[in-house]
Amino acid sequence: MGRPTTFTPELGAAIIGARRVGATLRDACKAAGVPWETFKGWLKAGRSGDARLEAFARDIDKAAAQFDQVLRARVLKGTEEDARLAFDILKWNELRAERAAKLRALEAQAIVDEKRAEGTLVDRHEHTMRDPVDELRSRIARLAGPGEAGISPGGDQPR
Repeated sequence: MGRPTTFTPELGAAIIGARRVGATLRDACKAAGVPWETFKGWLKAGRSGDARLEAFARDIDKAAAQFDQVLRARVLKGTEEDARLAFDILKWNELRAERAAKLRALEAQAIVDEKRAEGTLVDRHEHTMRDPVDELRSRIARLAGPGEAGISPGGDQPR
């Protein structure tokens, strides 16, 4: 058996009850007087196969699903009398992938900003194996055009 836990069926029931009526997990824990880190430990243990907490973890997930189901039923009932609400819900669902993509982009930008602030960001640059002098001559020739800038079309000898 693992180390002792502070979990009791009464605490579990209080958290699950709050979750069933729509409380966030953090708020449900606060209402039951359970520290957030303790709750996360219980949930992790229950999802990892700890027999003492498996039912609790399963019931937490089930409570959230039950609340979502009740909420959807209420929303759908509201659409019976308000066609605009039904349309808004359809649009909301249609744009779900776009919102998720924007969120991923914002999260990635936040990571870049954090690394830049820490000074650990490494910018990528293109590098070639060419001699730097040859690279410079080539760039000047491309910009100036052949026969200009004192470089012959061959690129080696100045005129």
